[in-house]
Amino acid sequence: MTTEQMRIRALYPNHFYNHSATYACVSVVSAMAQKNLAVSIMGISSDTSFNWPHYTNCIPTFIAPIAYRALSRDTLRQLTEFRFFSCLQKQDIAYLWPSTTMALFKKIKNNGNTILVENINCHQDTSLKILQTEYARLGLALPDKLNVPIGETAN
Repeated sequence: MTTEQMRIRALYPNHFYNHSATYACVSVVSAMAQKNLAVSIMGISSDTSFNWPHYTNCIPTFIAPIAYRALSRDTLRQLTEFRFFSCLQKQDIAYLWPSTTMALFKKIKNNGNTILVENINCHQDTSLKILQTEYARLGLALPDKLNVPIGETAN
């Protein structure tokens, strides 16, 4: 009997660099990867030096400079959201980061997918409680990096 691998598909409709919030996004999502939990992240595009195994550009890096000049920020986000949604399977968990439109939230909800939302600036203890609860509910082991007592996350 084979069990289907769970997938978390993250979207952060932004340009990815090796620093700042985009670095935090790939770090958080990559840390979630386990034997029975596949993860992936999609952004608009990235610097040529940006190379993470779970990350995918919507706009290939080599044509991004042209796309950024020719298309508006909203158009780039719409293209990225369209590609993200078209790759989303019914059983996937959508992990949406800031700048995702409400229209995409509604499409994903109407599709029946579970949605996780990243708000970036919530307290680490709040995040840890949520992650501990959801990992337990899904029957997954909490990664060692996240397995700390509440109240000790700031150390």
